Amino acid sequence: MTESARAYLARQAELVGAHGYIDRARVQVTPDGRLDTDNASTFLGVSKKTLANWRYRRIGPCWRKVGSMVFYELPDLEKFVSRDRGKAA
Repeated sequence: MTESARAYLARQAELVGAHGYIDRARVQVTPDGRLDTDNASTFLGVSKKTLANWRYRRIGPCWRKVGSMVFYELPDLEKFVSRDRGKAA
């Protein structure tokens, strides 16, 4: 497991509250279910730079580039979080 993946899982573990779930910050999702990099980083609890690093290294959630903008699909982000939570257990 890479160092950034370990850091991500550690951050997610910190976010788990006493009730055993992760409190999510409010994010803006487009009507077709996309999140820009700012909102995706908030959703995942990582920095925009971490997302850029993951894209460069081809790890992390699936993403799509439209023009010069990068977008993440909400189901892809949810799948990424649930997959990594399963690995941490």
